Amino acid sequence: MDPRFNKSLFVILSFSSLLLSSNAVPSTRFDDSISTNVPTPTPSSEVIDYIVPEQPDSGLNLPENSASPDDFVFRLEDPNLLGSISEDIAKNADPEIVKLCVDAESPSLCAATISSLMKGPFDPLKALEIEVDLTLQQAKTVAAIITELLKDPSTNKKAIKALEICQTQYKSMLDAINETVELLGQHNVVDSFYKFSSVISYKTTCEDAFVKSPGVEMPFSRDSSTLFDLGGNCLGIMNALVNNHKI
Repeated sequence: MDPRFNKSLFVILSFSSLLLSSNAVPSTRFDDSISTNVPTPTPSSEVIDYIVPEQPDSGLNLPENSASPDDFVFRLEDPNLLGSISEDIAKNADPEIVKLCVDAESPSLCAATISSLMKGPFDPLKALEIEVDLTLQQAKTVAAIITELLKDPSTNKKAIKALEICQTQYKSMLDAINETVELLGQHNVVDSFYKFSSVISYKTTCEDAFVKSPGVEMPFSRDSSTLFDLGGNCLGIMNALVNNHKI
């Protein structure tokens, strides 16, 4: 299990404790009353089309005038490149964005991605939507890799069971993220948190399947790590929005 899982777990627990306290935010929406029906992270039966995004030779593409998270590419040849590029961009980020990302899993990546994609004045909900959309794209990338590995006859037979588990977990993950997107479209951040919190668990279950497969390494560990960072960023932002009563 990724040792950084503890940080995301702490965010989930602190968020839940906040909602149970007498000072909890009185509404899950920007303009509506509180929703008492908190959805569970049970995946839906909707079929997701796995999309294989562009695969560059190396680096992280952070376009200055991009209007869509689809323009981002997170396949890295150098595992240290993501952090260095993100830190450079984050240095010039809007202070409000930096403040919003302070409790994210990767504050520099959080600030860099939001700064590069946000148009117009700072909007915390829009910032969250950007990071969730990026997480969705990264999850699709990993899901596509898993699908291709299962189709490839040269794939290590010892890895098949783990890959099948991962395929199921990422199907559920994509369902959960898509439902989160719908909830955010309703300005429902609290219910979005509960739905999205399952993402890290799905990712961890996939990785554990490889840990339990002796002699088999997970072939998409870098992509999985990026997903963890993006997902942790989302949870950190959600927690910040509720703690600061921005919803």
